[in-house]
Amino acid sequence: MYPVKKVEVIVSTALEQRLLPRLLERIQVAGYSVLRDVTGMGPSGRQEGDLLVDVQESSYVIIFIEPERLETLLEAIRPVLERYGGQCVVSDAQAIQPGGGK
Repeated sequence: MYPVKKVEVIVSTALEQRLLPRLLERIQVAGYSVLRDVTGMGPSGRQEGDLLVDVQESSYVIIFIEPERLETLLEAIRPVLERYGGQCVVSDAQAIQPGGGK
């Protein structure tokens, strides 16, 4: 097992589709997963995933990254969350194979 950081980001689907891929590519995060149409409750109220447009829909992005690269990722994500909103949670995890986020 190999130590990694699990970074979970919840942002608008529009933002996830337009901005996050370029941001993650720029800092050389090779892999991540996206779950779209996430529903729940947050500071802006209830979020439903059955809208006709993606403006108010949310996506859940999961990134596994080496612990030594975490700060680079957070420095890139933080301004986006401050400007557009969203949530980011970081936790310790164990990967079966080395290379999370390479």
